[in-house]
Amino acid sequence: MGEPGSNPVATRYHSRIASRYVEPLGNAACHAIPLGSFYLYGQLFHDSRAKRAALRSAESLLLSNLLTQGMKHALNRERPGDPGIGDQWRK
Repeated sequence: MGEPGSNPVATRYHSRIASRYVEPLGNAACHAIPLGSFYLYGQLFHDSRAKRAALRSAESLLLSNLLTQGMKHALNRERPGDPGIGDQWRK
């Protein structure tokens, strides 16, 4: 066997799989339905622990996204849609 990533067909295949199934998990919107459902469960069944867990999870999600996006903006990291060479730091 060669080096990892040496098979371009396998690399493209894994990239498509990751793009389709893993990438959406980084979108905060995909977490809204489970968190909202968990909170609604807590509200309907008077489960304060479920409501508190849903609220804390939502707070964590919000803070981590704010921190991540803030750092990307502050460090001026290029995004894939930006013109120029992707995945490099601007000078």
